[in-house]
Amino acid sequence: MLRRWIIRIIFMLPILLCVGGWGWSAKHDGRLEYHRHGHWFGGGTLWGFVCVNYGPPSLGEIASDGWICRIYPRTEVHFWPRLFTDHFSFLGFGYYSGFSITTIEVPYWFLILVFSALLFVVWRKTRPPVKGRAFPVELSNPKVEP
Repeated sequence: MLRRWIIRIIFMLPILLCVGGWGWSAKHDGRLEYHRHGHWFGGGTLWGFVCVNYGPPSLGEIASDGWICRIYPRTEVHFWPRLFTDHFSFLGFGYYSGFSITTIEVPYWFLILVFSALLFVVWRKTRPPVKGRAFPVELSNPKVEP
């Protein structure tokens, strides 16, 4: 019984993190980047989506090799439609490949949907087995023939 609930809670955590991240991303820009040999790879969250980026360093920005975590407060709140006209965007998914950066964006609603479907499958698989029939039916007055 305890093992079953531990497994279920583990599969609930990504849903809770996505819901919290979705709300947090309305007013904050959070990024985690890894710089190596003049290029960087990173991910972040902003305005209701999770993005993965790759590219050379921005102009005027030289970072040493290693990890960088950045969090910026945002005063404006934007969701859809996107403000950037050069991005391909559909239902919150986005893709951009330009001169200095490649970006893939996935909306939080999609992540929540995927993790919820996975939780549904896990919940069904961790149910205790039913003993006998699910709903046994018995006659209240059995008929006796002479």
